[in-house]
Amino acid sequence: MPHVAYDMLRERHRVAGKDTNAVHEENSMSVASLRAHLIEELTDLYDAEHQLTKALPKMATAATTPSLKAAFRRHLKETRGQIGRLGKALRQLGEKPTRKPCEAMKGLLTEGEEMMHNTPRGALRDAVMITAAQKVEHYEMASYGTVRTYAQVLGESGVARLLAQTLKEEKAADGKLTVIAERTVNEDAAEEWQAQEEEGLVDRSAAWVAETVGAASRQLSNAATRAARAVVYRRTDPPIGGGDHSARQLRNEVRAGSSLSARSISARPGVPCASAFSSLLMYSSRRFGGSIGSFAATTASTNTGPS
Repeated sequence: MPHVAYDMLRERHRVAGKDTNAVHEENSMSVASLRAHLIEELTDLYDAEHQLTKALPKMATAATTPSLKAAFRRHLKETRGQIGRLGKALRQLGEKPTRKPCEAMKGLLTEGEEMMHNTPRGALRDAVMITAAQKVEHYEMASYGTVRTYAQVLGESGVARLLAQTLKEEKAADGKLTVIAERTVNEDAAEEWQAQEEEGLVDRSAAWVAETVGAASRQLSNAATRAARAVVYRRTDPPIGGGDHSARQLRNEVRAGSSLSARSISARPGVPCASAFSSLLMYSSRRFGGSIGSFAATTASTNTGPS
């Protein structure tokens, strides 16, 4: 009978004023229950580590920071060794190594994989993977710390040493991830995020310019057409001596239903010059195309009226 558990129960009975002769029977029940719980936890961890051996290669492939890639690959080797220790611990307890499905590890890995797939490749994804990996490490540290203590209480010193060795590796892996995050990944991820925000702002601004100026260009075209019609009819009605040739040409274009060209309008005094505005439109035309590009190109190349 493990003496540690036995002594703890004797002391508890003494303080409570109970018969210490009943300790043996109660201790046997407690030890049996705790031993069964230890075995259950070990089979749970045995499955968790097997799940992790499938996830770590994917994480190493997805990582872009060299030190993070190396950390995932190194921990994969450690995880395989930890599976061997768990099998040995179970055999020392008289149990065959079996896997009890670990829903906790399954949930952590599923969450991490979703986060990884929803983040673009780069430093930001590396930061996300470190977050997911450290959640796994902390779950494992809590689990191995518990089973090591159970083994110590039960007097299974050999099992306790095996589990303590794995606990030490899990703490070291967590610390390594912290160092990688603080030295490189976090700052790179912040810069990457800032660049994406700035690019998004430029795109949204350009879209707004395209939409706004597109509407303005249509209004300007309609207004210019109406103004030109008024000028044509005022200059040529009634015609004198055959009238002005250019005026007759414009009048014929209007009567034929054609739109006045930008060149025809800009050649008349009083039409504002748009060349100073066209450089802004050029970016939007390259980005979005469409009628705004035609409008910008026309105003830049044909407007000769005074500003």
